[in-house]
Amino acid sequence: MGKVYFCIMKSLQSVSQQIRIPFLVALMGTFFSGVVLDVTHNQNPLALVLGFIMIFLGYVFTRTAGPAVVFSQTFIFYATAFVVCGFLAFVIQGWELVYKFAAITILGILYNWKISPIKIRSIPFIKALYVGLVWALVISWMLPQTFLYRVFVLVFLLISALVLLSDIRDQNRDQVSTFANTLGIRNTQILIYCFLAISLFHLFGDMKKEFHLAMGLTILLILFLTACSTWLHKHPAFTLALELSVGFPAFIYWIVP
Repeated sequence: MGKVYFCIMKSLQSVSQQIRIPFLVALMGTFFSGVVLDVTHNQNPLALVLGFIMIFLGYVFTRTAGPAVVFSQTFIFYATAFVVCGFLAFVIQGWELVYKFAAITILGILYNWKISPIKIRSIPFIKALYVGLVWALVISWMLPQTFLYRVFVLVFLLISALVLLSDIRDQNRDQVSTFANTLGIRNTQILIYCFLAISLFHLFGDMKKEFHLAMGLTILLILFLTACSTWLHKHPAFTLALELSVGFPAFIYWIVP
């Protein structure tokens, strides 16, 4: 029975993984974008569209970037997406947002551009902070007209914690050295706990109670997964739960009346 359950979970993990994960990642990005729009009283729905596309393409790019991309149809796809996003940015806020968008795009390219002499993704701790930084800049700096410090800290710490938790899961199967490999699972867990604890202090502010509830439950879920990661990080169920936790705040926000 145990083997059957394991096979089922393994199948669920692999089904449409290349679509499911980017979608969930982009869903969380859209949720954070909605938080920003609510705080700044900006009701332009194009900002949500731009946030979704950027996060979605950013994740997909980190999985496909390489020398062959420059000379393939994939490059045409990314170039077209860049033009579309640039146009949306101009429509939403003019050239100021276009410049911000270009800066974020460059940061995203540097993360895992395989022809670059410096590969940020191969530096364990810097990788986690870098991903959190890019996410936080997109949500708190690029989309709003004024920099939102509280949102920046919240997004930065939460995303960095998720990346570190992914490092625990991938410590024996990632092609690059992970933070868990470098300093051990226990130390990685402690760092995640610290990040999540600090993020709780920046959770409350000028946001709706639905946002508070969604983020609070998400942080509790990540805390639970972190506590279980010592003995469950190799199990397919842990991977699936980790992936679903990315889209968890958006799901909670939608179901709360």
